[in-house]
Amino acid sequence: MLINEAASYREEHDYFREAEDGELLMVTAVSNRLVSVGGEVEAQRRVRWHAIIRQIDGELVHELVYEPCAAGAAVGFETILRRSDVLRNGGGVYDQHSPSGAPTNVKIA
Repeated sequence: MLINEAASYREEHDYFREAEDGELLMVTAVSNRLVSVGGEVEAQRRVRWHAIIRQIDGELVHELVYEPCAAGAAVGFETILRRSDVLRNGGGVYDQHSPSGAPTNVKIA
């Protein structure tokens, strides 16, 4: 069962619907736990995860990449990358704002 930011992505926002529509390309977030299996985790442990979203043969596929991050990293969504942002800026470097409003610079090769 998904919990925390992973559950929020799937259930509480329009992010998953955007992914199904082909608009959402990537989500980056910091969490201390993504699933409700296993023992308790230390609250200060954090992992940054990136979900790269693709449509393959009509199926929605999420490729997940995990990386460690500082214990003091704020939990929550960091970057939401949409197709319309990339198309509007013609690729290259563009300014994308995270759901918290903090600017992030993303380079599209």
